[in-house]
Amino acid sequence: MKWWYSKNWSVWSALLWPLSILFYFATIFRVFFYRYIFKAKYKINTPIIVVGNITVGGTGKSPLIIALAQHLVNRGLSVGVISRGYGSKSRVFPLSITADTQVSDAGDEPKMISSRLNIPVVIDPNRPRAAVELIKQHSVDVILSDDGLQHYALPRALELMVIDGNKRFGNEMLLPAGPLREPIKRLKTVDEILVQGKGQAGEWSFILEASSFVSLKTGEAISLSEFSARFMGDDNKVHLKALCAIGSPERFFKQLENLGYHLESVYQWQDHYNYVENDLKRISEYILYKNAISVMTEKDAVKIKPLLQKLNFLNNTDDCWWYLKVDASLPEEWWDKFDKLIDNILS
Repeated sequence: MKWWYSKNWSVWSALLWPLSILFYFATIFRVFFYRYIFKAKYKINTPIIVVGNITVGGTGKSPLIIALAQHLVNRGLSVGVISRGYGSKSRVFPLSITADTQVSDAGDEPKMISSRLNIPVVIDPNRPRAAVELIKQHSVDVILSDDGLQHYALPRALELMVIDGNKRFGNEMLLPAGPLREPIKRLKTVDEILVQGKGQAGEWSFILEASSFVSLKTGEAISLSEFSARFMGDDNKVHLKALCAIGSPERFFKQLENLGYHLESVYQWQDHYNYVENDLKRISEYILYKNAISVMTEKDAVKIKPLLQKLNFLNNTDDCWWYLKVDASLPEEWWDKFDKLIDNILS
């Protein structure tokens, strides 16, 4: 909702402000309940690092979790990930994600994380139960929680808040008048703040850096320069059809343009949208007619590829379906700080 990110009050913000007051008191009660009344049902000794945000919408959290997990693995630690599994249609929880788990059961982001990293991923709306299941099945040193800052039933050794550097906190109002899940003062209670884009004093900045294009047909990964050379048109431009269903679609489209590609058309759906066959039939007809190349995010690819295989589009068309692989790039100073934090919680 664009008016969430206006610095001036909109009519909608004014109308919804009373509901935001109720949401505020509900938030206060929730914190009080879990801090002073609730007794944890599950005993969890493995340290949990919560990576989340206080705003609605995409912040680059999933690529950041992948980068953090990979760093921990490179240190020789055994790592697991737990997630709510937003969008999952599974009737059984907790659910361990494997290569055979359908994305409709796993949810798009857990499936993407599982596909990218050879580490255990367990989903459950009840995150403490997911953590217990993960520990039961695997011997892990550290657990990363994909989101969950507001899930106070989940114990945590470390809280990392992720912020979109462009949108930040919008009008700084709570839902539904603004984009905040918790009051802005929550920033003072987390351990570290990471900002996708340009941060402020005391915050760590990171960027989502494009590393390669990956073919949905063959799984081949090629460099950006090789992709450009392969699909350069007679006008010395690479013409793309971009599609995505993520929290910040404009960021993805802008990234492609900044890489020098010409976007003939863009398709965007709401975050976590479940594609249907008609969506891809319509796009495929355009691709065949225009001899175009379709590019999506990795998160979209885990949902689109099974549909393309079902429709037999990958076999009947040229290699024209690709996703842009991005990696969270952070400064060396952050990794030094992160290592110290990990050493402290493990000791």
